[in-house]
Amino acid sequence: MKPLMRYFSVGVPLYLLFLIALFPAVQAYRFAAEPLARALPELKLGGLKGTVWSGQAGMLAYHRVLQGQASWQLSPLPLLVGKASLTALFQTQEGFLQSRLTVPLSGGSLELSDVEGRLPVTELAGMASPLPLLLDGVVSLNLPALVIDAGGRILAVEGSIIWHQAAISAPQALTFGDLELVLHTGDGGQVVGEISDRGGPLRVAGTLQLLPEGTYRVNATVAAAPDAPASLVQSLGWLGKPDTQGGYRLSYSGRL
Repeated sequence: MKPLMRYFSVGVPLYLLFLIALFPAVQAYRFAAEPLARALPELKLGGLKGTVWSGQAGMLAYHRVLQGQASWQLSPLPLLVGKASLTALFQTQEGFLQSRLTVPLSGGSLELSDVEGRLPVTELAGMASPLPLLLDGVVSLNLPALVIDAGGRILAVEGSIIWHQAAISAPQALTFGDLELVLHTGDGGQVVGEISDRGGPLRVAGTLQLLPEGTYRVNATVAAAPDAPASLVQSLGWLGKPDTQGGYRLSYSGRL
């Protein structure tokens, strides 16, 4: 009996570990599809390959606009303390987005670290409410920390987002140069962003506030640089009367 018991005590756990290690990603998705659909109804996955630990999705779509391929590596050790932690890479034809994601297995806030990416603004604009403008340029992200609750609200964030070669292509072509948003979390848990230009034809200085109840406020002043194109100067005139410094005040608020 001793050899038999030794077989069960060693061989069976190793066999189960082998099965877990090779558990197909497509089968794992079948288990997770329903709760994932409730949490992210706009997320669609297809063409799954590999295992639950290391796999790829040949098609990932979000809001029917952001489309590309994804790959991931799941770390086993955090599972011992009730958390799922993985590194993920999302790639489109013209950009990428990568990060480490950590979430409690019992549910809760999603923690992202080392978020880096570079995507055309046209791919990101499609996820927002329809705009009467066609935007152009490329957005780069560098966010060392980002926390999102189960309802999709941003609870904490640190880092910067840059809109490179910011422009409007329609109804009128206007170029603004590079614009930057530096984000941090205040003492009261309020997310605050500082908006500025990086030396282009449009001068920008302002703030963004993300409030805990899911609303946002933007207050900024924009002005044309001394060497700005006449088309930009003329377009800013539609914003109303400038202040004594030649700037125009902008104020927006809404719900994310």
